[in-house]
Amino acid sequence: MAWISLWALVLRAFGIPALTRSPEGRVARKERIIAMGKLRYVLIFGVLGNGLGLGLGNVVADTTGRHHFSAGRAATQLVISMVVFGLWHGVATWNNHFEAKFLFRRTTPRKRDTSGRIAGVISPSHAKLLSGNLSASP
Repeated sequence: MAWISLWALVLRAFGIPALTRSPEGRVARKERIIAMGKLRYVLIFGVLGNGLGLGLGNVVADTTGRHHFSAGRAATQLVISMVVFGLWHGVATWNNHFEAKFLFRRTTPRKRDTSGRIAGVISPSHAKLLSGNLSASP
């Protein structure tokens, strides 16, 4: 519970209200996150969020099993865990949640079949047949 309250304070420091439950609040939050951009999202939510949480968990678990404490080892382990897991998790969640908002035009030409038609496009006469309109019209 303490970690959630600390995380909410960090998010508020960046101007992001945390723990909003209303649909309007969720939509506004999603728009603000998209306006932040992918890099800031990955750094804030990935590295400082889940990366820091996993890193602290790893450091605590590692230091409780040892007879002596090494601050250098703990700091190195924390930073590596934050960066590696944070970047991975931030990029993965951005791609899952927000990538559909940024659709790009097709840059390669569409393939044509041997008759010159665009592959995958149905001709008007075939569309009539598929729709059930089977009347013969020349």
